[in-house]
Amino acid sequence: MNSKHFAMLLLVPLATVALTPANGADESPPPSAASLKVTDRGPLIFIEFQAPVEAIAGASEGKLEGAAALEIAEGIIKKLRKIRPANTSSRAQCKILSGEAEARPSEDEEGDHRVDVMGMWVMECQKPPLLKYLDISLFKAMPAVNAIDAYYFSDTAQIFKRLTPASKRLSW
Repeated sequence: MNSKHFAMLLLVPLATVALTPANGADESPPPSAASLKVTDRGPLIFIEFQAPVEAIAGASEGKLEGAAALEIAEGIIKKLRKIRPANTSSRAQCKILSGEAEARPSEDEEGDHRVDVMGMWVMECQKPPLLKYLDISLFKAMPAVNAIDAYYFSDTAQIFKRLTPASKRLSW
């Protein structure tokens, strides 16, 4: 690889209701640096989220199911594809390389079926040493998302932080 340094930002939401550890979900540990097979000299930043459609859509009548849930999920996915999920320093010269969002059927701890929305973005930063922090703008765009797990990996540091709307900055 040449002298360019890369930073990757993978964004995939945790919502208020379903998947926080306080509500019985398993808290997955951050991936190990060895399992990432990082050959790049720049830092890698992973930000993950997963949220039920009804939490993002603000459904007050309870669970959305079947075609209704999938239709609402498609609208959410279109919105996610247009979002710039994080604010970065312009000096770091970061750009989004790709972004994906999808809906998947899942099951909660009571065995009820639901549809979850997940998204993923990848960013490249030409000058990662100038990127000292990352502000998550996804909270403003998707108010139902109340927690995002962030992982930062570099040659010198490995940081895990659960970000919230009140604490939406990942620093290293």
